Amino acid sequence: QKSGLDANTCVIGVRSIGLGLAAMVAASIGAPAPFSVRPIGHPFRRYINADPQSIATWMNNPSARFAVVDEGPGLSGSSMHAVIMWLRELGIDTDRIHLFPSHSGGPGIEASREARETWSRCPKHVATAFECTFSESSKIPTLRDWVAEAVGRPELGLTELSGGEWRAAHYADEGRWPPSPRGTERRKFLASAGRDRWLVKFAGLGETGRRKKRTATMLHEAEFGSQVVALCHGFLVERWIDGTTMDQAPLPRERLIAEFTNYLAWRALNLRTCEPGASLLALAEMAVSNTSEALGEKRAAALRGWLSKQAPA
Repeated sequence: QKSGLDANTCVIGVRSIGLGLAAMVAASIGAPAPFSVRPIGHPFRRYINADPQSIATWMNNPSARFAVVDEGPGLSGSSMHAVIMWLRELGIDTDRIHLFPSHSGGPGIEASREARETWSRCPKHVATAFECTFSESSKIPTLRDWVAEAVGRPELGLTELSGGEWRAAHYADEGRWPPSPRGTERRKFLASAGRDRWLVKFAGLGETGRRKKRTATMLHEAEFGSQVVALCHGFLVERWIDGTTMDQAPLPRERLIAEFTNYLAWRALNLRTCEPGASLLALAEMAVSNTSEALGEKRAAALRGWLSKQAPA
């Protein structure tokens, strides 16, 4: 809603994930149902081959604006760029094209110069805080409302833990923070009400979320996880454990190995998959390949030699 867009906006969702996000944007600004496109071609050089008549009404409206919504940008940003160029070819000025990406960063290292320049010219709107998706005056329930109802604490508050922010809850000194893959972390929050706290972490919608809730419940019953409280619209709510990270209170090596062995053995017995999975040989080859890419061929050769000695006769 802070974008300033209104019902006179053609909302375009880039399939597949972008279409669901586009529906949220359309609902928030009061626009009609979104139109969807699927870019085609090389992953780094996508283009749109859609019928212009599908948005003819919007094209003929000089005051209309266009919102392009997707989960990107990724390595190249070519999917959103493809939609921008399609609209530009149809005569839509850049200042009428608003972008709703999923993060505040720009396109990645594979982006063309044209894609970067176009990206810099278009207005962009990012919901940097989850609860900012809808305004406080909106009657649409937020995640805080869902969790508060699930735990029975209307005064509950949420603190962002995503994108490496969880480190602040465990380390007083920011200089000791471990690395964090911020772009791939699950969305998660710390819910607090008085002295009670819960971890609220995205698990998945539909059967995916229900399956993960069952797994989390089993882990708790086996004393490998926290108590499960609820599943709220894809977010798993568990009791917060006031623990200490291993680098601040390391376990003896023998105990650590024993704990991991017990945990992995339990999962192998109780959480079997119906799929065969990759063979040990394939997993070893993947480990060597990943090591080569991340650490260089010298380290990969050392790992390859070590693995060859572990193979059964």
